[in-house]
Amino acid sequence: MSSKLVVLVYSNTWEPFLFIIKTMASAGKRDVWKFIDPSLNAEPTLPTLADRPIATSVVAKKTMLVKLTADERDMYKLLY
Repeated sequence: MSSKLVVLVYSNTWEPFLFIIKTMASAGKRDVWKFIDPSLNAEPTLPTLADRPIATSVVAKKTMLVKLTADERDMYKLLY
């Protein structure tokens, strides 16, 4: 997707622009529209991100990713 500077000069361009943004923000599993909707009365609470897994998340005794076996690395990828 390319990024272009968008300047809404005329009021008649606002609704089509907003429609496109809302459609893109509401599509898929990650519905971000609830966070960027300009009609919100209050700033939404953003979700917290989970901590990234580390090697000990898979095998308690292994502290480095390079020491994980292939199966353990697959488990790490799933956790990630």
